[in-house]
Amino acid sequence: MLNQRMSKRQQMRWSPIGVHLLAQVRCAVINGDLVERLARYVPQRKPLSREAAEFLEQFGLASELQPQGF
Repeated sequence: MLNQRMSKRQQMRWSPIGVHLLAQVRCAVINGDLVERLARYVPQRKPLSREAAEFLEQFGLASELQPQGF
């Protein structure tokens, strides 16, 4: 399937990065550790502006929305 989607004759080709990411997911499924890997994933967030942090602090929500490091 990957080879077919990478073919130059294919109208909707996949990018090399997309194929690599799909291969990583397939390997995780085969190894049985996809759920564990997804549980570790935490999307990165941009730091809040000072104004947004002050606004959220009024409601006690600022600490929940701050970016977290690894």
